Amino acid sequence: MGRGNWYKKWLDNRSFIIENDRLKEKAYVFPPFPRCDSHGFIDGNVRPYIIADMYSRYLRMRDKNVLMPIGFNTLSAGSFIESKHNSNLLDDKISDIYKETLEELGIGINDLKLVNMRHNEYVSNLQLSFIDLYERGYIEYKNTIVYYDENKNKIYDSLNKPDIDLPRITEKCFVLKIDNMVKQIILDINNYDISQNIKDKLINLLEPKDVLCINFSLSSGKNIEIEIEHPEYLGGASYILMNPEYVNISDYIDPDEISGVNEYLENGTEAFAYTGIDALNPLTGNRIPLFVSTAISSSFYLGIPILKEEDMIYAKNAGFEIINIFDDDNLLINSDFLNGLSLEEARENLIKAFLDAEIASNKRIYKKREINLSSYDTFGALFPFLYDKAGYKLNSLKNFLPYNFSSQFRPILDPNVDLLGDSLDGSINNLFSTGIAPFISIIYDEFNADYEMTSEQAKEDYFNWLPIKLLIVNEASIIDELLMPIIFHNILKRELGYDLPNLAEKIIIIPKVYDNFMISINRANNNTIDFNSLLKEYYADSIRYYYLTSNMEDKFVFNKYDLDDYDKFVKYLRQALLRPTDNETSKLDFYFADFASKATKLLDEYRFNDYITLIKNFSMQYVIKEIPSNLNILTFIRIIFPIMPYLAEEVYEEKFKGRYSIINEGWID
Repeated sequence: MGRGNWYKKWLDNRSFIIENDRLKEKAYVFPPFPRCDSHGFIDGNVRPYIIADMYSRYLRMRDKNVLMPIGFNTLSAGSFIESKHNSNLLDDKISDIYKETLEELGIGINDLKLVNMRHNEYVSNLQLSFIDLYERGYIEYKNTIVYYDENKNKIYDSLNKPDIDLPRITEKCFVLKIDNMVKQIILDINNYDISQNIKDKLINLLEPKDVLCINFSLSSGKNIEIEIEHPEYLGGASYILMNPEYVNISDYIDPDEISGVNEYLENGTEAFAYTGIDALNPLTGNRIPLFVSTAISSSFYLGIPILKEEDMIYAKNAGFEIINIFDDDNLLINSDFLNGLSLEEARENLIKAFLDAEIASNKRIYKKREINLSSYDTFGALFPFLYDKAGYKLNSLKNFLPYNFSSQFRPILDPNVDLLGDSLDGSINNLFSTGIAPFISIIYDEFNADYEMTSEQAKEDYFNWLPIKLLIVNEASIIDELLMPIIFHNILKRELGYDLPNLAEKIIIIPKVYDNFMISINRANNNTIDFNSLLKEYYADSIRYYYLTSNMEDKFVFNKYDLDDYDKFVKYLRQALLRPTDNETSKLDFYFADFASKATKLLDEYRFNDYITLIKNFSMQYVIKEIPSNLNILTFIRIIFPIMPYLAEEVYEEKFKGRYSIINEGWID
């Protein structure tokens, strides 16, 4: 009961094609795009695609116009390298392996909506979206602080940093600005029907902090407000950095220093520029110099070398004063009325004194204000800009996309590119390419439309297809598969209007797959799953059914003994359904009608595990043990078609001589 001719019948029947029918209700189902390699689903994480296919088949039987783009994330280094090992050229062998595996599982793939993230059309849409957000000010190219892994020569944002200690460096990168929409992002996260644990994880990624907002008087007569997480260290403050992207710096620069600041902003050869203005430390009265710097992601940053190692390094390199605030007993010194106190006592006293004097206020902030989008990898979607080193300007390649790859992994441009400049090192990282995939997949229609994600044409498409009826996310990838789409959705709302439909109607978070020793399945643990071998040994429907027997929110424990049992169940069910019977009426009619009604309710409520359990219990009681009528069987195979499409088609053809697919019978209403 494998792929056989059934898949061809579905394709011939145009089962997975989006119909250009305005009368049909549109329904968008989005599973994540797997990162491909030549071993298929070695981590066993196939549940998202089975769920998406099951629900899509149900919606199609309900006469919905279903969009379910299937994609293959071939932008990763592993995909390129393995493809190169298999061929002298970069070809589609890696994604073809995945496609064949999915088809064997009965996953409905519309070839016109098949997304290979290395192909010209998709890369062009990806790069065009990057340019669109750059031109609208959401993406900037600037000096920013990133985590650096010297061994792997990789840079990371705090969102995707490995769970190891890595040094922080300043690097010129593309960053996504989110500072002016963090509150709305948090509101959206809290409004989605996902577990509180997932909500907390996502919100904590935005780095919530309780801070004291303190007023500093400037030598120019103006005031500034600085957010300080540890005000008890205030006596050790030695410099203030001001970011011109967040502050109108003209209000805080001495006229004698304007030329130096402009030189810094134009050429960026130094780490900062002095404004000619000092702030007064409200605790000690000491003067603190104010500098312009783009290396920080906030309006004002108070450098306290004794508090942070990176501030200490910065201060030493810049020659700033380093003020010691601890004596031999670890009590405060050089801290005015806090002298002689411990840090805990000092914090309590300072906060009370500043609040009473009304020069400070308590506030909760979110320190995450920008997201790094750059990678050092030579694989992946290339930045759609040329860098004019003479003028220090980026030249957009909007009219020359896609800026693509050669078979030797080298950047290549269309021959008619007549812009002078050098290509930028690195490529767009996975946070961007994965996070924006749900939106590009709407734009990337059957005609390979090529327009900006914030255009009026795109807006019409979003209104047609959003919200996603079912968004499926891997728990291990909630950052790029959920948080980033929420962020991009907020950008679209800001640009196209807040009447834009929600991102998703239902979100399901799928945990990892484990073996029966509760060890995560992956290569490193040497317990991978050979999916192609499974498909040769078991019915595809048995695998589909088995993978949905665990609660969606629980870890899935793969055990071949359990799969054996479910395979036997499906075989027993097949034998029962194909038994010859002349019954045209049956005492079981009520039970089959009730079964159909319950299955409909469960699928409409996204209670997929209950739907799976219902099928097994009903099968054992009324299909295998009893002898239902042919009309009962027709009802039954229509209800099980979403999860057991091959079995349903086989019975439909043999018992009912179906000329077309059973999907044409529609759902039982």
